[in-house]
Amino acid sequence: KKAKAAPKKKVVKTLPEGVKWQWKDGSKWKDFVEEDELLLETMREINGEDGSCVTKDFSFNQGFDTVYTIDFKAMTQLNNDSKKKRVIRRLEPKAAKAPPAGAGAGWYWWSDD
Repeated sequence: KKAKAAPKKKVVKTLPEGVKWQWKDGSKWKDFVEEDELLLETMREINGEDGSCVTKDFSFNQGFDTVYTIDFKAMTQLNNDSKKKRVIRRLEPKAAKAPPAGAGAGWYWWSDD
């Protein structure tokens, strides 16, 4: 399945609260700059969690025009020229855990005896 270019019409202006995009550099995770996080979020919104797309629009790519393929299912960023592939990730805030069944308030009856 061929990756499609991300359309320009739908743009995410702000990241959902607590969302962070990172790429793996060796054994360390590094943050994307906000401009690139918004680009990734927009492409993910358009193409879906299992989709892929191509772009030249990363901030670090200005003046180079290298084509990158983003695969949201595999969570990878591929430099189509050098074939260098990096793992990326989207961090979301952890949802509050529901208390275990039976925890919390309970009902008690006073006996008439």
